[in-house]
Amino acid sequence: MMEIGVVTGWSFELRAAFRETASAAVRAERLALELEREQVPGGGPDGAVVDPDGFRDAVAEGGPDDDPYARVHASALLAAADAAAGRAGAARAALDRADRLLDAVEGARMAGWLETYRWLGEAELRLGRARRAAVFFGRGFDTALLFGQGHVLAPLALGLGRALLDNGETESAAFHSGIAVDAAGRYGYHWLAPAAEAVSLKAARSSKDHPVTTPISIISNREREIAELVGAGYTNQRIAARLGISTKTVETHMSRMFKKLGVNSRAALAHTMGRDSSDHGFHDR
Repeated sequence: MMEIGVVTGWSFELRAAFRETASAAVRAERLALELEREQVPGGGPDGAVVDPDGFRDAVAEGGPDDDPYARVHASALLAAADAAAGRAGAARAALDRADRLLDAVEGARMAGWLETYRWLGEAELRLGRARRAAVFFGRGFDTALLFGQGHVLAPLALGLGRALLDNGETESAAFHSGIAVDAAGRYGYHWLAPAAEAVSLKAARSSKDHPVTTPISIISNREREIAELVGAGYTNQRIAARLGISTKTVETHMSRMFKKLGVNSRAALAHTMGRDSSDHGFHDR
C-alpha cells in the first residue's frame, strides 16, 4: 500500500495546503485512504484516521457538489470516519443523511459507487449495529456480483462476514469471509486476506458444535441443477421447461436455496455455487 504511506507521511504544511486547495473528490479519496490504512495490519492505531472536519462542507445541505451519488458517498465516508474516531453522534447523523439520500439514488448507477455501501457498513459495525451493517454490506456485495465489480468484492465480502459473525450467523460468516480471501488474492487486496482468514477461523471455532458446511453439501440434487441453470443465465420459466417442472416449483426451490446459503439474489447464488463447484472439482456445462 505504498500510496497510503506517501499520503500519510505528508508534512503539516502540505496537509494545510491540501485542505485549502483540494477538491471535494480528492478530499474524499484522502479520507478513504486514511480509513483503509486503519484496516492494514500495522497501519496505525485504532481510531487514528484523518480528522474529517475539513471535508464536511462537501456534504452539507446545499453544499457545492450537487451530484446525489457523490453526496451519499461523502456522507458514508464521514459516518465511517466519525465512528472510527468515537464520535457516535456525528456518525449517526451522517448515517441518517445517507439513508435519506439513498432513497433517491439506488439503482444501476450505484454500481459505480459501491464503496458507499462499504463505508456505511463499517460505520454501523463501529456503532455496534451489526444487523444494519449486514444489510449495507450485503447490498453492496450483491450489486458487485450483479454488475461484475470484482475490485470491491473483497472488502464487501469481508465486511459482510464480520457483520454476520457479530450477529451469530457463523456458517454464513465463514462462507463470505472465504469469498473475501479468494477475491483479495484475485483483485490485489492481499493485505485483506489475513483479516478475512481470521474471521473465517473465528466463525469456524464459534460453530465447532455445528461444523461449517459447503453450499453443495447443504442443497439437494434438484436445487443444484436449478442453481447451475441460474448460473448459465436461465430464467425461472426456462428452468421449468428444461427440467419439466412448474415455475412455482422452481421459485420454491430458489427460495429454499436463498435461505440455506444466506444469499438474496440470483447473482449471489450463481457466484456462490460457481465458487463451491470449482473447489469440489465440478465443471461448467
